Amino acid sequence: MKKNIFNDPELKKIEKSLIGIALLVFLLTVANILPKSITPYVAILAGIALVGYGVIAVIKNNKDKS
Repeated sequence: MKKNIFNDPELKKIEKSLIGIALLVFLLTVANILPKSITPYVAILAGIALVGYGVIAVIKNNKDKS
């Protein structure tokens, strides 16, 4: 029997941490706390976190439909 990875509690933890990272970076950027020199790199990391969350959400959505 094949294991269903989409009901995996580890995946849910990863999703929550990706959202948390993205929100934290967004708030730090808006509050202007980060030094100007590292802001672009941190913004790129937040973007990657959001894209990762989006990919997981799309895969789960497609899995639910099938």
